[in-house]
Amino acid sequence: SNSSTGYAILANNPNGAAIAANSSGPYAILGNLSSGTGDAVIGQLANNSNGNAIHGNIDATSTGHAGVFSQSNPANDSAGLVSYTNGKGSAIFGINMGAGHGGIFTVNNPLSSGYGLIGSTNGGGKAVFGYQTGKGYGGVFWNNNAANDSAALVGMTNGNGVAVWGMTTGTGGAGAFQI
Repeated sequence: SNSSTGYAILANNPNGAAIAANSSGPYAILGNLSSGTGDAVIGQLANNSNGNAIHGNIDATSTGHAGVFSQSNPANDSAGLVSYTNGKGSAIFGINMGAGHGGIFTVNNPLSSGYGLIGSTNGGGKAVFGYQTGKGYGGVFWNNNAANDSAALVGMTNGNGVAVWGMTTGTGGAGAFQI
């Protein structure tokens, strides 16, 4: 316990884990910020270190999520997860080496008018880019609700370019429409 503005626990080990915790209960380590502002848990790489500031791992015999972030306050308008980078890498990068998807974004509230995914850029790149190196489609937009009379894909522009453009560099057509 520490009632000052310092650390309750400060550990330093230049040759291995500074803190190792093992528990058969609900938590091995619990970080709780009960008042004020700050971070309940922080991971940091410093002094030209190379690695992960925070690493979650599920071993080959266990099940569950390697990381879970949730906020349960309905009045909180902050994102559940925020990632920043000032480098050349992606802010978020997902790889699935099994049979599942690389990423899924879902709005699970029939009363919500929020988007499932928003891509935005103020640079010269594409806001959304699908790149297929296998044999499937580069992008699919599917309206799977028979009672929904909205289009599966809408192209809009506020500039001088066309709203929808199809181009092929192979032998196929640039567009096809079927009823």
